[in-house]
Amino acid sequence: MDAELRQLFEWLNFEEPEIDLLEAEGFTDFDDLVSTTPKEVKSMLDGFNRRSDVEINIPIKRSKLLYDMLHWSCDFDRRSMDTGLNWPNEEINDAQAAFDAMYVARERAVVRQRNKDRSSEDVQGPGEFSSNEYIAWEKALENKLSSISGIKDVPLSYVIRKNEVADDDDLIDQTFLELTVLQAPLEGATFEADSREVHQIIVANTAGTDAQDFLKRVRKHQCGRRDMLALRDFFGGSGTINRRLQEAKLVLKHLHYKSERTLPFASFVAKLTGIFEVLSDGGQEKGEQEKVEIFFEKFQCDSLSNEIIASKFDYGRNGGTFADTANTMADHVKPLAPNQQFGRNGRQVSAIGTTHTGQPPDAGIYLSNGSIFTGKYDNAVFNLLSREEKEALRTARSGHKGGGNGRDKGSRKIKATKRKNTIKLKKVNQQLKDARRSIAALKATKDEAMPPAAPAADAPPASSGSAGTSFGGRSGAPGNRG
Repeated sequence: MDAELRQLFEWLNFEEPEIDLLEAEGFTDFDDLVSTTPKEVKSMLDGFNRRSDVEINIPIKRSKLLYDMLHWSCDFDRRSMDTGLNWPNEEINDAQAAFDAMYVARERAVVRQRNKDRSSEDVQGPGEFSSNEYIAWEKALENKLSSISGIKDVPLSYVIRKNEVADDDDLIDQTFLELTVLQAPLEGATFEADSREVHQIIVANTAGTDAQDFLKRVRKHQCGRRDMLALRDFFGGSGTINRRLQEAKLVLKHLHYKSERTLPFASFVAKLTGIFEVLSDGGQEKGEQEKVEIFFEKFQCDSLSNEIIASKFDYGRNGGTFADTANTMADHVKPLAPNQQFGRNGRQVSAIGTTHTGQPPDAGIYLSNGSIFTGKYDNAVFNLLSREEKEALRTARSGHKGGGNGRDKGSRKIKATKRKNTIKLKKVNQQLKDARRSIAALKATKDEAMPPAAPAADAPPASSGSAGTSFGGRSGAPGNRG
C-alpha cells in the first residue's frame, strides 16, 4: 500500500489488521479510492460479514470514514488534481487535520446531493436564441447549466467555461462548487458524456435561429463545448463586442433622467445597468464609484434637485454602491397616475400629442414637452426601447401623417369622415323617398287605365271590396253607407 494512504488510514484510527484487509481488497493507492464507488464499498463491507475466513469487522464509525475518504479523493478529481495529503490550503499533516478533511468532504457530498435533488425545472432557461441579445442569452444558458449536475456531480456549466485552465486570480474567494466548475477536466469519458448533454440543450434552444448556420460545422461532434466556441467566435467575437460597446456608449451619451413622463426611473436604471454589463463584457468594466458618479451625472430631474444633493452628500460620507444609490433615489420618485400613463386602449400615450420633426429624445420616446417623437431614431437608441415604448411609438406613428400633432390630426380625420358619412346617408334616404313616390304614381296610373272585371255567374254577391268592410270596418260604419 502507498505510504501516504497507509498514513491516512492510521490517522483516521484504522487498526493494522483492518488496513491489511483493505489492501487485500485492492486499496493500494489514492487512485483506487477515486475509481471506487460507494455502492462497491457497501458491497465489500457486507461481504466481510458473510465471509467465514474473515474475523475482522470494520466498525460503523470507521466504515463511514471510508465513505468520506471516497468523497475526499473524488474532490481532487473534480478539480483536475492528483489525490494526496498536500492539498493547497487543506494539507493533512496530523490526525486532527485528517478528521477535519473527511468532515469537510462529507459536508460537500451532502450539498451536492441536495443540489442534485433540487429540480432544475425551477431555473428559467435561456429561451430562444437571439443574435441581438447574445450576451444575455449566454449568461442565461450558463445559469441554467449551473443548476444541472453532471456525472461526477459537477455543474454542467463547467463544459462551457471560457478558460480551459483557470488563472490563479480566478481561484481566490471561490466556493468549492465554483472551483470545480473552474477546474473540472475538459477531457475523458465523463466530460464527453456531460458535453453531449449540453449539446442537446443548446440545440433545443437554437433551433430555427441564426445560430444553426454556425453550428453546422461542429454538429457531428455532439459536443456542447465545441458548440459554444463556435457561437462565441462570431456572436461574442471582437467585432460584435466592439459594435455593442459603441452602441452602449452612444446610448449612455444621450441617456438622462428628467421626469417620469420623458423616461420612467425604473427604465432609466435598467438601461444604465444594461450599459454597465455591456461595458464589462467588452473588458471596460466600471467600478462602483464610477457607476455612482455616472448615475449622478445623468440624473437631471429639476424637481428632485434637493434630494440628489442630499444623496451625493450621503454617498460622500458613507460610500455605497450603484444599486444602493439608485434604491435611495427610487424612494423620492413619484410615479405618474394611471390616467397619465395609458390611454383608452391601454397603450401608453402622450397627453400632448406627437412631434415628427427635430431631434429625438436622449432616451425613451417622450420629448421634454411630453409629446411622443415619431421621427427617426438611432438604431442603438431604438433597440433599447422597452416593448411598451415601441408599441406606443407604433400607435403614435399610425395616427401621424405629415408631421404636427398626430392625435389632433387623427381626431380631425375622424370628424371629417363622420360628416361625409352623414351626407351620404341623407342622400341615400332622399333617393329612397323619391323612388317610393315614383312607384306609387305608376301604380295609380295603371289602376285608372284598367276597366273593372265582370263578376262570374255563380259568384257570391260582391262585398264592398275590403276585409275591413266584411267585419264592420270603416266602410261599414255609420256615415259611410250608401
